[in-house]
Amino acid sequence: MLEFDGEDTTKWRPEDGAWTMHLISTISEWCLVVCFCIFIASFSGEFYGIVLQGPFLKLPANIRTV
Repeated sequence: MLEFDGEDTTKWRPEDGAWTMHLISTISEWCLVVCFCIFIASFSGEFYGIVLQGPFLKLPANIRTV
């Protein structure tokens, strides 16, 4: 942020300074997100073996059911 000369960091423009560093940082963030999504998606084959079932509740005999 030392080289940023603009007023609003959420609307960074090339004339605000440090545009190249900002662009590299933004592209790196998006590359990381894409890689993380691919990493999570790589487990999809293993998720097919998971079977979810509802819980089985065993109530004591002294509880009345309605």
